[in-house]
Amino acid sequence: MFVLTVLPALLFLGLVTYVRVLHNSVEDIIYARATNRIRHYYTEIDPTKAHYFLLSGRDDVRGALQNMFLRDSWTQFLFTLPSAVAVINGLLAGATAALALAFAARGVAPLLATVVGAGFGSAVLTLHVAYQVRHFTRMRTAVEARFPSPPRGPRPSRPRRAP
Repeated sequence: MFVLTVLPALLFLGLVTYVRVLHNSVEDIIYARATNRIRHYYTEIDPTKAHYFLLSGRDDVRGALQNMFLRDSWTQFLFTLPSAVAVINGLLAGATAALALAFAARGVAPLLATVVGAGFGSAVLTLHVAYQVRHFTRMRTAVEARFPSPPRGPRPSRPRRAP
């Protein structure tokens, strides 16, 4: 009974943490874009001093992420704090569902409780990821890029090594 009291409280704390760190991640990128815009302004004032800036003045998401030494790819999305919290929340939700089922239906097979818990945890994780994708997608279009990064060209081919 104690575990069924503690796990939902931890899950609630995880949900609140998830929303806050997601908003912080979005704000970080927006602030990086704003900083890049200021950097670009200074290089327009005096282009001869552009060499003093180590980072670019591209104010699109790709330019902001490059200045943060992050790749603009879906895999980078997996290595964020919101994604880590989402996984923990999915595990907590799944464990809570499995234990609640096992407690409510005392004769239920442990395998069934595990499958139900895994399904519920996976659903919670899926909802977290969908929410995260929606917020990052909205952020990409919320601020118009005035100084976008140049289009990506074809990747240069790597020289082949001799066998």
